[in-house]
Parts: sequence; structure tokens; C-alpha cells
Amino acid sequence: MCPFFEVVRRRRRSSESPDQYLGKAADLIVETWRLNGPAYVEILDIPKLDNNWFPPAQHPVVLMHDWLRFKSVHAIPVLATHRDNDYREAVITTVKKEQTGVGLRLFESDLEVPTETAGFVRGLARDAEVSTAKVDLIIDLNRILLERLPPFRSLILDFLAALNQLLEYRSATVIGSSIPNGLEGIPSNESREVPRLELRLRKELVAAGRSKLRHGDYVTVPPEFVDRDGPFPNINGKLLYTLDESTLVIRGQSRRHECLEDQYAKLVRRLVASGRFRGAELGWGDNYIEMCSRWPSAPGDPTTWVAVGTCHHLELVSAQIARDVPAFV
Repeated sequence: MCPFFEVVRRRRRSSESPDQYLGKAADLIVETWRLNGPAYVEILDIPKLDNNWFPPAQHPVVLMHDWLRFKSVHAIPVLATHRDNDYREAVITTVKKEQTGVGLRLFESDLEVPTETAGFVRGLARDAEVSTAKVDLIIDLNRILLERLPPFRSLILDFLAALNQLLEYRSATVIGSSIPNGLEGIPSNESREVPRLELRLRKELVAAGRSKLRHGDYVTVPPEFVDRDGPFPNINGKLLYTLDESTLVIRGQSRRHECLEDQYAKLVRRLVASGRFRGAELGWGDNYIEMCSRWPSAPGDPTTWVAVGTCHHLELVSAQIARDVPAFV
């Protein structure tokens, strides 16, 4: 498993300075992934650092990776083709220092002309003084819709077929998500299963001969998520629970009608009673679910329950990868 950390400044009202969020993000990465193998890191919101930082001339990307390296995190910097030249130069500086390679984040438009993308890869590798065989391709499809599956499949297969004739690269990962961006279409106090379209796409690509493609997703958070400021008086309790082929979305009701803590206890009891619960032994998230199912009120705000769903998702998908090799090579 190789996580992709997107460093994004919180959109909530806060006295936190732009540079403080960067330090907190670095500390969180260290706390969660120190000595756990490689991790991709991209800073999406670049803070403007004041002269109190040392050395003041360093780009935030360089500072971030210097700190992660000092703290024994094997971080691989990630660059997208649309990032500005300052960001590109900072990634190049980091790659030269660390010699861990580089991740190139590709979006749908980057797949349309393989020769142009190959030229970008060659230029990046040349300037960073590494082989193109040290470049990881991260194909980010973002939101995957059912009607987009066939064109995505064709686009990826054609792109990789062309690129393989042009250069060597270290790995290729396809990332996407079908997690619903909201609760529309699910009545209060009901449940729905949402197909894991990213998994379906992965299986189709494997069937077409791309068994070495790596699998990635956005866990249980929709790609469009923005960490906005509250309060949210109408927020509903909800639980997202990953199944083998789908995601079970269990909806509560508005907090105006029932406090969230009481709702979450009912939501986990509905999950356990449904027969879809995998058991407390699967991991921390499932253990927390089983424990809360026995209480009249479940502690934790919505962020806690995102963490619970994410932990379960990672455990289940990791087991799928181990079980379904070579489908998840």
C-alpha cells in the first residue's frame, strides 16, 4: 500500500497562518506513515512563507520533503503537468536530493496526446538527473460515472499502448472514485448500495492485458470534498461501509430531529443487523463499529466516522489485493 497525501489548506475560518498549516500537515504525515514505506506527497495550496522561515528562499515543497526525510518518511514528490515552473523546479531539487524518484499526476486531458506527455516525462527526468524508469505515473480520473467507463477504458489502454513504445517508466496507477457526493436519492433512514465503478474499471483493464496497473481510489471521501466551515444545522448522520463490489451508504436524518451521537449508534446497529458487517477482528474501524453497536449513543463527530469508514475500506481493499493477485498486481 502506498498512500497519496494531498496537502490542502483547510477552508474553515481559523487564525492559523498559511505557513502553520504546512507544518501541521507535515507532522500528520510523519505521525501516520513514518517508517511505513514510500508515500506520494503533493502540496495543492502553496503558502506564502514570510522571512521568519529558515532558509527563507526555500520553496515549501523543498521544506516539506526536507522535514519528512529528517523524520524518516520515504516521501516521493508528485507533480502535475499544469503546475507552475516554481513548483516544477522545487520538485526537481527534491528529486536530486532524495533520489526516490518522482510521481507524475496525469488527468484525462494528459492521456489524449501520448507524445506530448512522453515529452514532459523526458524533460522532467532529464532536469532531475534521473532515468524515466524512476517516474511513477498516477492517472487520476477523479469522478467515475457509469457512462464514462467505456471511454475511460479505451483512453487508458490507447495511452499506455502508445507510451510503452516511447519510454520506460517505473509504475502506473489508476485512481478514481464512485463515492456519492451527497445523499441525494437516498431517503432519510434508508440505505443504498453504490457500485464501486473504479473496481469494475480496474478489472476491465486487467482483462485487457494490463495486469501490472496499480489500483487506487479516494477511500470513502468523494473527490469533490472541500473542508468547509460550519455550522451545518441540517447535517445527516451517515455511514459509508465498503463491500466487495459496492459501497453501502446508510443514511440517518437531520440533526434537527435527532442528535448525531444517537443516530450513529442506530446506524451501526443497522449495519450489524444487515449481515454485511465483516466483524470486529478486521481492524480498528470495524472494532469501533461493533463496540458502538452495543451503546445507546456512539461518541464521535462526522470526522470520526469518516476515519472509521476509511480504516475499514483500507483493510478490506488490502485483503482484496492480496486475495485477487494478479488482478491487483
